[in-house]
Formats: sequence, C-alpha cells, structure tokens
Amino acid sequence: MLAFISVITVVLIFLNLDEPLVLVLDSMFLFLFAIVIFANIYSFYGLVDGTVLDAETGLEVAKITHDKYDTFYFSIVTWTTLGYGDWQPTQSVKIFAAVQALVGMYSTALLFGLFTYSFGLRNKRDS
Repeated sequence: MLAFISVITVVLIFLNLDEPLVLVLDSMFLFLFAIVIFANIYSFYGLVDGTVLDAETGLEVAKITHDKYDTFYFSIVTWTTLGYGDWQPTQSVKIFAAVQALVGMYSTALLFGLFTYSFGLRNKRDS
C-alpha cells in the first residue's frame, strides 16, 4: 500500500510539472506521508529522551517513549535535519533516522529544483 501511494504521488508530481502550486501540494502530501511512516517506526521501537535527569545523582537517565506525538515531532525534526537533540533514536532505529535525514534533505532540494523548473516551463508556455 505504501509503495502504491508513493508511486501515485510521484506520478502526480511529474504530471503537474507546469503547475507550481499543484507540484508543491503533491510534494507536501508525499513528505507528510513519509514523515508519518517514519513516526510509526519510531513509535514501535521507541525514542530515548535525552533531557531526563535523575533527581538524586543529577545524571542523565534513559527514558524510552512510544508516544505518538513525540515520535511525530522527532520525525519532523529529523526530516528537516534540525536535530535539536531532545529525543534520540534507540539503537535499533538509528539507521532509519539516518535514512530519513538523507531522504528529507535530498527530497527538499529536489522539490526546490522541480519548483524552479516548473516556473520556467510556465514562463516559457506563457511567452
């Protein structure tokens, strides 16, 4: 199902290269879809809270969360490569976080390139 929706969205993006607004909306849908998929992976495996301190010792304590809001937030932060550090991936999902950061970085660059290209097509068509 994931592959089917992704293929449909990519086809819609390339069919609408001469319409910048539709291109951006289709891309944003695909980005949000990917962010939610990664958030579900993080929710299943959990995230480590990097800000919890033990009251007695003052040392950091690893608190694992599976909360949907925290994992969605972490997924957005990872996709945009902000990397606040308040949540960290567990050992089992570090590779997913790395892949998500790379996909987010390159797909955002690709979106800007396609957006610029679509404006060029539109201007060429209008001339």
